[in-house]
Amino acid sequence: MSVVTKKVVLEPAVQELADATSKPPFVYELSYQDARKVLDDLQAGPVEKLLIDEEWITVPSQFGEARVRTLGDAQASPTSTYDARTRMSWRVVGQG
Repeated sequence: MSVVTKKVVLEPAVQELADATSKPPFVYELSYQDARKVLDDLQAGPVEKLLIDEEWITVPSQFGEARVRTLGDAQASPTSTYDARTRMSWRVVGQG
């Protein structure tokens, strides 16, 4: 019987995290305070974010009006952004 293995390719940031956490002490072996520091440090770096287009709207519901923030890709075409927002708005009010 032969064993077939596939090489898993991770995104660079994920591979860096996997490498950094692959050696002891593992998070579950640390004290609560030390584990918290490790996890806080992992999340402390800058994060590259996409540009967004956001809009707050008020939608009716069976419980009254609800404020909903719609998000769209700022670099998308106006048609695709409108379509995504429309579908999401309908899902929020239970119609989609």
